[in-house]
Amino acid sequence: MAIMYIGAMMFFEKTESTISTMLVTPVTNSDLVLSKVIANTIHLLISSMLIIIVFFFIKNVDVNWLWIIVALILSVSFHSLLGFAFSYHTKDFTSMLVGVMIYSFVFLIPPTLNFFNILFKGEVWEYILLIFPTQASIKLIEVGFGAPIEAKFFISLAVIVIGGLALYKYYVLPKFKDYAAKQSGV
Repeated sequence: MAIMYIGAMMFFEKTESTISTMLVTPVTNSDLVLSKVIANTIHLLISSMLIIIVFFFIKNVDVNWLWIIVALILSVSFHSLLGFAFSYHTKDFTSMLVGVMIYSFVFLIPPTLNFFNILFKGEVWEYILLIFPTQASIKLIEVGFGAPIEAKFFISLAVIVIGGLALYKYYVLPKFKDYAAKQSGV
């Protein structure tokens, strides 16, 4: 959902010419990108926490609140940055949705099959699949529900944090000005 929310935001701003207007304000590109990521993270964190609270009170699910909040913040922030990457390379919202679906098939189905022990069985596959941001996010969120902190947790943390910082610094931020300028016709 984080990818689609950012994509929707970017395309609505594109149709309303908001991005090109924001370029003439004293706000930096970094501020513009981070404000979208932070707003999206807060929105999805609250939505997710409401669902977790329901399970906590109705189904008595054990929750480590600190870890689940940290895991959700990191996971949503990373996927919000991916939303920028998808927005940069698609012309409209529908083609972005197709890209998100392809991303889901490639990066969500193998971790899901591993999680339910259908395919990609075994400990080796769990480590291999940690290079997928979805698998890394699953491992972080599992700790919030009581899974032990093991090497997989630290690898997942590194994938999400280092991958997110690299994505932000080397791709999303440098391409933002080009994207905004392209949308304004400059």
